[in-house]
Amino acid sequence: MKRTFGANGHLKMVSVYRVDARGNPLACKIFDGRKSLLYKVAYGYNKNTGRLEAERMYDARAVRKDPNDPSKEGPIRVMYYNYDAQGNATAPEVYTFNKGLRAEDLYAPKGGTFPHENPFKQEGR
Repeated sequence: MKRTFGANGHLKMVSVYRVDARGNPLACKIFDGRKSLLYKVAYGYNKNTGRLEAERMYDARAVRKDPNDPSKEGPIRVMYYNYDAQGNATAPEVYTFNKGLRAEDLYAPKGGTFPHENPFKQEGR
């Protein structure tokens, strides 16, 4: 169990882990300071190396259905862990699945923030 406290000393968050015999987390439930369940997390390991491969986070307050299989719950975030040739962990790949705007809509020429001209180009060149 891991507890997080705010600057005022009040309990902000509690994370309760279920671990295997080696101490590797298998699952986690994350509660707010009022003991309301916020998130559930599942961890996946490589069968051969035993290394952490994936972490899937689910919203416990609003179940999201998997678009490919509506009978299953869909994660709100997935992290894939990768390793270099020496077995050292590299930066994880993180995917979120919240609905939002498409890149084309977000960066539309009508006022989006995408620079359509090179901002570093010097005048007259």
